[in-house]
Amino acid sequence: MLACSSRGRGGGAPDSELPPELAEIVREVDSAPRGSRLREELERIAERALSVYRSSLWSDASARAFRVSVEATELFFESGREPELFERFFLPGHSIPMVYLSGQGFNFHPINALNYATELIEYEGDEESFVRVMEELSEYVEVRSIDGRRVGLLPHYFSWVRGPYPWYSSISQGLGAGYMAMASRLGGGEDLMETAELLVEAFFLPPERGGVRVELGGPVSLIGGRSFTLERVEGGRPFYVEYSDAPDDLVLNGFMLSLKGLWIYSSLTGDERASSLLEDGLTTLEDIVELYDTGDWSLYSNLHGPATERYHRLHVRLLYFLGAACHRERLVEEALEWDGYLVASGRDSEIPRAVEQARFWTQLISELSRVGGGSHVEDSRRGEEEGTRLESSRSPGPGSGPGALRLHTVRLPLPPGDKDDVLRPGYREGRHGLQEARRPRLRRQGQGVREVDRKRISVQRRSADIGRLLVQSLRLARRDAPDNRGV
Repeated sequence: MLACSSRGRGGGAPDSELPPELAEIVREVDSAPRGSRLREELERIAERALSVYRSSLWSDASARAFRVSVEATELFFESGREPELFERFFLPGHSIPMVYLSGQGFNFHPINALNYATELIEYEGDEESFVRVMEELSEYVEVRSIDGRRVGLLPHYFSWVRGPYPWYSSISQGLGAGYMAMASRLGGGEDLMETAELLVEAFFLPPERGGVRVELGGPVSLIGGRSFTLERVEGGRPFYVEYSDAPDDLVLNGFMLSLKGLWIYSSLTGDERASSLLEDGLTTLEDIVELYDTGDWSLYSNLHGPATERYHRLHVRLLYFLGAACHRERLVEEALEWDGYLVASGRDSEIPRAVEQARFWTQLISELSRVGGGSHVEDSRRGEEEGTRLESSRSPGPGSGPGALRLHTVRLPLPPGDKDDVLRPGYREGRHGLQEARRPRLRRQGQGVREVDRKRISVQRRSADIGRLLVQSLRLARRDAPDNRGV
């Protein structure tokens, strides 16, 4: 018997007092061979499930999440293979992957599921599979009444340290809302749109109440050479945290990905409250982005030092996207500045890919917004008329919605070895000392810095030209529509 499940050894209840789904999980642990790797993994799953139960947060959604975690772990280990960290495993009949974490088995991972959805829509152009993923993901949303409001939450039942469980993320709340709104427009049904609206409610609540919003103010406190803190002040600037269990860890890419999700959602729905959340978040980003600039690289978060190259490139793309889509000239300029750090260190520019992604998303959301009537993204396409072609035709669509839009897109090329970096933020280099990112160094030849080759110089010049043109177009758009900032 699992020690933590019996009274007097961990404070739990005996099997007869547990919910049926949880009691079944404990029995699965008992049936696994003693001393086996499988039993160790299942015990960790059961311990987390019991922790959620004791915190009075057990629900149908949590029961489902732990049930599939046990099933995926058992089925994978039957193959005799050793799982790799972050390995994906699809249970038969399921559309979202389970993800392996050391010592925690295979897990329901909302951020990774959204990453998979990103791959389907952005790189593969598979709208039907995208809708199926979002429909299945919606089954894991917990709806609670918090402070008089109905809130939809996508819980994470694993942790990078021990507990507490569950925790919530601005990425899964923001991108979840945006992608479910997209799936609804693609024929997934109005229930997805209703779920998306509930997910947005978490942006009004602090982490202590199940939300992802912290409000910042006061002076900046420097910690060492490359870390800083900002005081939490009621009524201050909102920052949407990637990890509700670590609200002082202001992870930059997680914040920006949540803003991207809010942009998608508010663009498709015209929801003024979501637009206000986006606008306020963008203002915060403009105010604090320079704190993440070391002068030759970007910080992963305020506490965990320089970003890896993968994350630095993600920062460039997200800054560029938010600047282009939301008419924020400052963010485009910062993207160009940070891209310059790549080129100065002998690396390829990220701006061409950033431009391509920005065009893809602004045009995709523009097409989808027409399906629901009313678009808030037309102005964001000024200066972006060239690029990815989108053709649309009415068809029954992949879901049940009548007349769903069928998109025929020129898909973005998939960078080698970079398939899932759009949502690698869930994998967390540097958090709690798991892996400290090293500061990049200039390549040297003898005593001097090696010259960047002509090809890189050419790429950077083209990128700078593209950036300058976009900045000019943003200035013109702002002059023509001075009150139309944000979406």
